[in-house]
Amino acid sequence: MFDFRTSFILLKNSFSLSSDSLRFLSLNRIIFLFLVFPFMAALILANWVFLWLDDVFFPAYRKLNVERNIFVIGLPRSGTTYLLDLICSDPEKFTAFSLGELVFAPSIIQKYFFRKLLAFDRIAGNPSRQTLVYLEKSLFRKIRGIHSPSFFAIEEDEYIFIYLFRSVYLHFLFPELDDQHNLLVRDRLCNTRSGERMMRFYADAIRRHNYVFNRGGQRIFVSKNPAYSGMIRLLYEHFPKSFYINPVRNKRESISSALSLSARLYAMTCRVTGQLSFRQKTISMLVAWSNNMAQFSIQHASDGQYMEIGFPVLVARPYWSLQKIYNLLTITMSVTVRNLCLQWERDSRNYRSEHCYEVVSEGELDEQI
Repeated sequence: MFDFRTSFILLKNSFSLSSDSLRFLSLNRIIFLFLVFPFMAALILANWVFLWLDDVFFPAYRKLNVERNIFVIGLPRSGTTYLLDLICSDPEKFTAFSLGELVFAPSIIQKYFFRKLLAFDRIAGNPSRQTLVYLEKSLFRKIRGIHSPSFFAIEEDEYIFIYLFRSVYLHFLFPELDDQHNLLVRDRLCNTRSGERMMRFYADAIRRHNYVFNRGGQRIFVSKNPAYSGMIRLLYEHFPKSFYINPVRNKRESISSALSLSARLYAMTCRVTGQLSFRQKTISMLVAWSNNMAQFSIQHASDGQYMEIGFPVLVARPYWSLQKIYNLLTITMSVTVRNLCLQWERDSRNYRSEHCYEVVSEGELDEQI
């Protein structure tokens, strides 16, 4: 299940002596390769041990039905995070992964352990929570203002594929390596053993979450992941009875915003200077994802499980947008959630983003189409 071939190739080429390469052995690269990555590898190995133990102590989790979920799809920077937060503002009806759960507790055993630990931590005045908050401020400082992840908040679940060494995140950790292609366009894994194993692992991750937080199935699991744009057919192939919500934004705006985020993500582990060699590759990847999503939208436009919401409408009218989703699911919105959405709507009128976009010309897009 773990992709040993890709991991070997990426690790073997993890640095470059060329000063023009993002993998040049700069200070950022040295810190990542010899401090951050060994810790990350040790954490992944430890988590795998607990994942295997789940089959010994909690084999019943595999019997849970995970056919009916909500997948928030769409290009990066198209409002997917906002929509995920909006849907999960109703915790009585929806559930989702938190970042801390994905990183520190992917197994059932770990989830139970950390639930108890956090309960004791609250009694003791939250020393562990405060330590993690301090840690995340340091880890995520370079992307603050564009995206603000927290170990205690719901988050996109792309990290779960790190355990297989098949995550798009590896594109930022090990840039410029040609063998990453199936990491970026994972729809190429449709009808392959690798794709089957990857999606079976992902379905089990949802089962593990539901076993601890939603065993009775009263709530609907919600997933958001912009990288679904490159694996939407693979996702639909394994979850045909789920709902797919696509916040649609102007392509140039999404790509401009995503370029800014990409530059900061690369800067966490690489030296980003000069002509920004990743720029055209990033645009090419996002255009390919956009075309992939457009084809999926055409094929499923009339499905009762697919919905598009325009980004401007989503931001300006969150209550109306969420009500459309409730109508699709044939469930009722509570008064509390309704009032919260209306408050978001009032707040959105005064919101001003501090995010500075990269400029993307029509010519740059035309070259990729």
